[in-house]
Amino acid sequence: MSEPPEPKDRPAGVTVLAILNGLFAVLLLLAGMVLVMAGPLIGFLVPFAGPFAGLILGVFGLFLVFLGVVGVVVSWGMWNGKQWAWWLTIIFSILIFLMGITTLPAGIVSLIISGATLFYFTRPHVKSYFGLRPVNVAI
Repeated sequence: MSEPPEPKDRPAGVTVLAILNGLFAVLLLLAGMVLVMAGPLIGFLVPFAGPFAGLILGVFGLFLVFLGVVGVVVSWGMWNGKQWAWWLTIIFSILIFLMGITTLPAGIVSLIISGATLFYFTRPHVKSYFGLRPVNVAI
């Protein structure tokens, strides 16, 4: 009879990022739900806003709910060391980094956070936690 595999030691930084990502995802979910519920109410209570104001808020709210669900799933994947969560974190960090560049100087915080995340997630011990082999590059 074989023994169960030992659990991987999750790096502290991954734990912190998974928790922060999860909290932000829950906030996105809540904000999205508020907008979805408030959209029709705004359209009804503020007639000068036009009939499509509520619709636009509702659609934006659904988009935030979608992002929140994706964030919760990615946080779970980060917590459990799933390779797809590593890849999604890298892809999203690159996209946020690029958006930060396009919005300078206001995007400086995005640049710092996404840059630090990219740097950290490419460290050998973090890649190992996600089941990825570190790549040795000779310069």
